[in-house]
Amino acid sequence: MINDKKKTKQVYSAGLILFRELANESRQFLLLFSRTSKYWGFPKGGLEAEENNLKAAIRETKEEAGIKSFFIIDGFRTKYRYSYAINDTLYKEEVVLYAAKTEIKKAKLSREHLKCKWVDYETAQKMIIYPNIKRALKQLNIFFGKQRYRGLKFQKENIF
Repeated sequence: MINDKKKTKQVYSAGLILFRELANESRQFLLLFSRTSKYWGFPKGGLEAEENNLKAAIRETKEEAGIKSFFIIDGFRTKYRYSYAINDTLYKEEVVLYAAKTEIKKAKLSREHLKCKWVDYETAQKMIIYPNIKRALKQLNIFFGKQRYRGLKFQKENIF
């Protein structure tokens, strides 16, 4: 008889959907290709002790993409959940994503990723394979439309 009972562990992660605006008023989003999992996604990672979601998202973006200058967009935050198993443990992960604007063009990748690309919304939707990540990007795109993005204000404390 096979033992189907797995230990369950809750995991919390946070990250940023980084974008930049081009002269023609279009946006490009930074996607990173994971070395181990072989998928395109956004910079994100686990929360460290005593760290909140936003601090983790900022730290992970700096570590994984090497981008240290960006503006956190007020009013946008999305969350998704997924599960995966490693050996006899079932991990239930909750991911919180924020949006951030940068003017930096070149990312400096960590060892966790093989490559990165700045791509437009439609291309990003094609490159991303997981529905929860696609949905997060779609929610940001809807947010831009509702907020009349040009009118958003960046507060001094949101600059990193």
